Amino acid sequence: MGCDYLCLGSLSSARSALSLVGATIVGKLSDSTTLDEKLGGNKRKFVLVIGLLAAAGAIISDHQASTISDLWVGIFPNALQQNMSVCKALLGEYQESIPGGVTAVDRAWSAGMLGMAAGFSLMIGPFVGAILLRTYQQAVAAGLCSLLLAALLVYLLPSPKMQPKNKNRQLKKGFLSFIDIPSARSPAALFLIGTKLLSALSFHIYQTIWSVYMKDRLQFGLSEYGRFFSTIGFFYAISQGFLAKKCLERLGGENPRGRTLLLAFSSLLIGAARYAALHTMNTLAVYSIFSFKVTVYGVMSTIISADMSQIAAPEDLGSFFGLFTAVEAGAGMFGSLLGGALWHLHGSLPLIVVVGLNLSIFASALLSYERTVASQHDVCTEEKKKVH
Repeated sequence: MGCDYLCLGSLSSARSALSLVGATIVGKLSDSTTLDEKLGGNKRKFVLVIGLLAAAGAIISDHQASTISDLWVGIFPNALQQNMSVCKALLGEYQESIPGGVTAVDRAWSAGMLGMAAGFSLMIGPFVGAILLRTYQQAVAAGLCSLLLAALLVYLLPSPKMQPKNKNRQLKKGFLSFIDIPSARSPAALFLIGTKLLSALSFHIYQTIWSVYMKDRLQFGLSEYGRFFSTIGFFYAISQGFLAKKCLERLGGENPRGRTLLLAFSSLLIGAARYAALHTMNTLAVYSIFSFKVTVYGVMSTIISADMSQIAAPEDLGSFFGLFTAVEAGAGMFGSLLGGALWHLHGSLPLIVVVGLNLSIFASALLSYERTVASQHDVCTEEKKKVH
């Protein structure tokens, strides 16, 4: 089965497009009141099972593929693989059910632990596949067994308490009611969406030049790629699970100004690390810079995820997180194309744009995050404490 770089690029773009559509559909489905009533409050668990079945379908389809057409068929189940955003929404419901609510630090810690689990899976999966498994058939069997175990864990999850619905919300009519997310209209939500878009664009534009750099200048082969990404995955997981909470505690996690400064300077450090990584040919320095970068990025992502779960209404959590996944998928499609176009115009343009995007996040966070997001986070917390 032959497939050139153009084919692979088309498949990647189609996968991102499907993820964009699927994230919106799955998010709305996980918020469905009708589905929740029929399942006795287990709507998100049901959607998680759908995602696991879709993952199994994708594995089986790829295993059976023998032509390029088969590969195209296999990407469609990816549209329903949105379990990470559904898990974030479910976690948000668990947090809402705690009497008195949870603090900003504890909210960030729980969101970080979820991210750490995903990070460790990205680190352990390739290692197990390369070291312990001998054939592709064994890898497929191991993947399906893992999904079966995940389904059992989903079944054992407790059902979150039903949240009262806000009957005063103004919803769009017709088709617009499907794509309308009331929680996404607030200034805090719009700010976070803009930050996520800029961050994702920076990442995907940078990847277009970083992949070439690793292959041509660092002479990375398959084994080097595996070691590199396993190392990066480890530091990313640790940063979300442990360091994010420590940083928030040290810098005043309950203080809006402390979270603002942490987010702003995290973006600045990420931009500086990306610049430095492309200006060294020392492999140890590359490992060190990237380990530092993903650690800072993990802290930044944890703060944003925690604030997202706080500003969204309980009845919009799934749609809200699905929207952010869709934004990221859209940035993946556009960012890769933009990075390639900039590279053809001039080799230094992609890095200039990447650093510029990170500087934009730094400036906007420093000027607006405390007023639009962090303060709103604290207002919501106080209101929920009064309710309980």
